[in-house]
Amino acid sequence: TNTTLNGNLYSAGDLNAYSGEVDVRGNACLGGKLYKHDYTIWNSYKFEDSSETRYMTDFTAEMRASLGDEYTTHEYWQTYSDTSVANDSSIYAKSGLQFCGNDVTLSGTIMSENYLMISASRALNTAENGEMNLYVADGNIGIFVGDATINGVIYAPNGMVQLCGSNIQINGMIIAKEI
Repeated sequence: TNTTLNGNLYSAGDLNAYSGEVDVRGNACLGGKLYKHDYTIWNSYKFEDSSETRYMTDFTAEMRASLGDEYTTHEYWQTYSDTSVANDSSIYAKSGLQFCGNDVTLSGTIMSENYLMISASRALNTAENGEMNLYVADGNIGIFVGDATINGVIYAPNGMVQLCGSNIQINGMIIAKEI
């Protein structure tokens, strides 16, 4: 199991690494501790481990603006489920969002107030020549995949980001309370 982040990783709290190899090709800044479980190999260009309180910049306004003028809105929990799942516009959910399929391809901004879960038995991918920005205001983001290529930002300022998969590549950054 390998996880590659071509960008920066910021966590106000702890980071738990269960992967065979975690390769952060940028800065890793933690407000808490790094916990390497099993035989995890950790690589990063610069690593800061500090128990002092860190105040993260709030990107909520920027994430909301990235929805654009035309996006799909869901008042209640919404599940997208099929063999192949893909979106054709940005999505905003007041409750929670779930994407389930063998292959999940997302683009634009995917925003939820409470929870976002992506489950792809084979692959999660960013749409061709696109960007995927995942944002949850007050909850967690769970990504459970075989393989994943994510071009964009994963942002959960008040929650946890969970990444579980065999080969995950992120070209962008992760910002979360806990990872």
